[in-house]
Amino acid sequence: MTVPSLQDICIETVARRMPYEVTFTCEALPIPELVQRVYSCYTAIANARRAAGIHSPAAHLAALRQFATCWQPQALALSLPGTTPTSSQALHELAAFSASLAHLQLACPAAASLSGLAPLQRLTCLGLRGCSSVTPEALQQLLAAMPQLLALDLSGLGQVSDSLAPTLVQLKQLLVLQLSATSCSDATIEWLTYGSRLHEWQRQQQQQQQQGGSCEQTQAVAQLDQAVGDWPRTCIRQWHLAHTRVTARAAELLLCCPNIIFLDLRGSGVKAHQLQPLRAKFRLGAVQGAVLSRSAALAAAAVSHDAFLCADSSAHSAAAAAEAEAAAGVGKQGSLQQSVQQGVLELLKAHQEASNAEADAQAGATAASRQRQLAAGAAWQQQQQQQVQQHALSWPASATIHSVWPAVPGIAGTWPQQPAHAGVSAVCPGPMQPAGMQQLQRWHW
Repeated sequence: MTVPSLQDICIETVARRMPYEVTFTCEALPIPELVQRVYSCYTAIANARRAAGIHSPAAHLAALRQFATCWQPQALALSLPGTTPTSSQALHELAAFSASLAHLQLACPAAASLSGLAPLQRLTCLGLRGCSSVTPEALQQLLAAMPQLLALDLSGLGQVSDSLAPTLVQLKQLLVLQLSATSCSDATIEWLTYGSRLHEWQRQQQQQQQQGGSCEQTQAVAQLDQAVGDWPRTCIRQWHLAHTRVTARAAELLLCCPNIIFLDLRGSGVKAHQLQPLRAKFRLGAVQGAVLSRSAALAAAAVSHDAFLCADSSAHSAAAAAEAEAAAGVGKQGSLQQSVQQGVLELLKAHQEASNAEADAQAGATAASRQRQLAAGAAWQQQQQQQVQQHALSWPASATIHSVWPAVPGIAGTWPQQPAHAGVSAVCPGPMQPAGMQQLQRWHW
């Protein structure tokens, strides 16, 4: 039997008391390896509590939020399956990593809104493959709040169309754009390359004016400079347009780009011979028919492995190495990365679980309140029926009452005959009737 060390005992004590008495901060446990050990111990305790039926979703979420203050991940690849709308709300937990997170790959089929990602202002690489339920309006709002993006992956989102192009133009620093298997067409390429084409036309006008133009031409060029400044040149170097609706027109438009190192037009309407001007201008090699690349390694990663490539190739290589190391479960850094990855995913799931538990509690409270209202209504109805029966027994039979009341002195005519009703067919309402009879009519007519 292995005797636990003092450190092991302290770690287990902290894990068992979370989140009720311990304030868990980075200052309390500044060593990442120690945080990892506490989290591993807490996970085992939480699983045991869940198996014993004493699991508290709210307490579990509070504990994971305390751990999140210690995690500072730079890259995350999250898959949050589910069909409940609370998945969109769970993404707000990622705001805890806004100070460090730069690379995010997200697959959340249930999320119709991505507003929870807006606080991630240090994010430069964003992949949204698998977010099949997100609406075009939600995408526009998110991208409008992230002008700092360098790489964007919207592959496989059929709802992405040319209507998103004006928003993409505002991403002035974008270097990598993946639109494969979307509904985009030549109109998107026209939007994205318009700034570059406009600047090229401006350069030609300036050359003509320098060669000898009139004063009117000089003024027109000055006005043109002010108008062109509102349209940025495209900086996109990697274009992933496989299985889209682009045609040979897109290949012509891309010639205006200042620099292209990768272009994928597989499954589109562009033929191989129509790409010759692009190959010649940017010195690209043909890899697989409609795939042009300056680097064989880049083409292999994009085509063979269908990877989401960061804007910075060195950063991408480091992230890929860390991911591979974490998947293999070897090395200190890889183990930490794997622990944080699992912890963040567990945080999102805990938020969803707590939201579901809260919704179930509210639904139960509503159902209980409805049952109390129905019971009170039934008791009141029974009480009123008993009162009606008592009044009916104390009043003579309705057959002894004439159907027409005699004339009242001072009032011309007679009271009208009362229509037949069950139980009081011969009773006619009038001011001379007893109070008990009026109540009897109120409940039986």
